[in-house]
Formats: sequence, C-alpha cells, structure tokens
Amino acid sequence: MAHQLILSCPADSDMNNWSVEKYAKYVETFLQGVEQRFRHDVGTKNTYLQFLGAATGFQEKSIDTADWVESVKELLDGKWWLLLTFANFLPLDHGDRLRREVEPKHHAEKEKLWNMQFTAGEAIDQAQDLVGRIRARFQERNEENVYDAFLATYNKLAKGEKTRYEVLQEVTDLFLPEHADFLNEFRFFLQV
Repeated sequence: MAHQLILSCPADSDMNNWSVEKYAKYVETFLQGVEQRFRHDVGTKNTYLQFLGAATGFQEKSIDTADWVESVKELLDGKWWLLLTFANFLPLDHGDRLRREVEPKHHAEKEKLWNMQFTAGEAIDQAQDLVGRIRARFQERNEENVYDAFLATYNKLAKGEKTRYEVLQEVTDLFLPEHADFLNEFRFFLQV
C-alpha cells in the first residue's frame, strides 16, 4: 500500500523525471530502510507499521500532506538519512521545507559519515578498541575522572553538541602531555 502511495506521488516531486522501474526500486529501498531501522520495535511501538498507517491515512485522504509530513517527522525523528529520502517523495514545497529543517541539524553528522575511511563495522571496532585502551590506562593510573571527562566530551560529539574540532581541543587538554599517543590515535579517528 505504501508502494502505491509513494509511486503515485505528486508530479511536482523531485522524482517525477524517473522511469517507473527506477522509481519503484528507490521506493522499495526506502521502505526497506525504514523497516530495517525499526525491525526491533514491537507491538504498538512498531515505527514501521505506524509509518505505513500514516501513509494509508494520507492515501485515504484522512490526513493532508502537511499532517503526513509532521507524523513522519515525529516517527523518524533523528534519522536524518530517512527524512531526507522521504523529502524526495513529497511535493517540492513540502520536500524543500523538510530538507531545510533537517539538513542544518545533522550537517556535522553527515560530514563525519561521508569522510569515514573505514566501513561502518571497522569504524565501530576501531572506536571500541581505542576507548577500551584509554579506559584501561586511566584505570591503571587511578585517573578515572580523566576517562569520565573524555567519555563525556566524546558523547557530545556523538550527540552533535560539539564539532570534531571542539572535541579535539577538549581531549587535547585532557591527554597532554602524558598521553600524546592516544591523542594522535584519537585525532586520526576524528580525521582532523
């Protein structure tokens, strides 16, 4: 049903010049992305099913485009890659509005992902290994407060509250002069 809804998107969407086959594949990929991202949701919290319900409401004209966009924004909150893809299926005015809303909030996160030199799995393994070694050293030296400060700073990057450069500056203050080796590894990981 969501397939039919999105396939019958307005003629003024960003996708109107695509072939039906290419467009259908894009829709299918998007829906699979939504389903995979929320596959562990259960019961009434199943975001994918709620998404399909909102699509059905839109298709049946029980909600208008603006309400549909708002419900999808709420359901996919924080999933900028899905929201930006969803924007492509909307009439240009709604799609552009959604893009303007989503892109600035997540520009730093997108930049980090685009600049990654490893696969996602390798990056996670690298990060876990580095953080584990940092933790071990500070525990050995009975400096767990420094490790806690490092984690708090690193989490601000993950939440988008600080840029890579701001985090690097704070971590530099924590690690120098005694832990320059970790600083260099962390700097490489941040790619700054």
